[in-house]
Amino acid sequence: MVHKKINFYFIVLLIIIIDQITKAFLTKTTNTGAAFGLFKDNTLFIIIVSLLMIGLIIHYLIKSNVFILSLGLSFFLGGAVSNLLDRIVFGYVRDFIQVFMITTFNIADMFTVIGAMLIIVYLIKKK
Repeated sequence: MVHKKINFYFIVLLIIIIDQITKAFLTKTTNTGAAFGLFKDNTLFIIIVSLLMIGLIIHYLIKSNVFILSLGLSFFLGGAVSNLLDRIVFGYVRDFIQVFMITTFNIADMFTVIGAMLIIVYLIKKK
């Protein structure tokens, strides 16, 4: 079981590395808030909430023995940790992917959303 968990932690690390590298070269804008600019300029609050969420995700990842749930948690965790690193180091999250002038996001955001969708699929199938 431990070797299977290592694979999920490797996924988390890979997401963080890819996200940080792409942000280093492609940043177009910055976001001092959370998703869609919520809680703008409340970096400390967002950092605290992120740390709590990351703790919960790690707890459930350790307990999980279901592939789709572990994968979803890993994706979510990788994205959350990478964006948290941005907030701690820079005070904002670096974004570079723009969609129709509506929103700008990054690789970490994509994995967070995909992870959330996988977790929702697991919860729906579980019922």
